[in-house]
Amino acid sequence: MAGITKIKEILDHPDEYKDKEVILDVEHLGWGASDCNLQKTSMRTRSDVLLKDETGCIFSDPVPGISPYEKKKVRIKGIVELYAGKPRLKEISLAENQ
Repeated sequence: MAGITKIKEILDHPDEYKDKEVILDVEHLGWGASDCNLQKTSMRTRSDVLLKDETGCIFSDPVPGISPYEKKKVRIKGIVELYAGKPRLKEISLAENQ
C-alpha cells in the first residue's frame, strides 16, 4: 500500500490493512482525545497515544522522540494490527518526508 494512507481507510477496512505497513500524515494528539470518535479503534495499553488526520483518529504505540503530552504534525510509519477486533498502529517510527 504505497503512498499516504488516510485513517478512515484503515478504520473502514481493517482486515485489508491488517499486518501491513502504512505511512500517515497526522497530528500527534498524544494522550489528548480532542474531538475523536474512539468507537472504531482500540487501545492496547494506557501508554497508547492518539493520531488524527482529517478523516479520523486511531490509537498507536507511542511515537519515539515525541512526548505523550506534545501535540504536533508528523509523518509516521507503522504496522496496522487488530486488537479486540479493532485497528490500531504498532511499531511506530517517524517517516521521512517524500
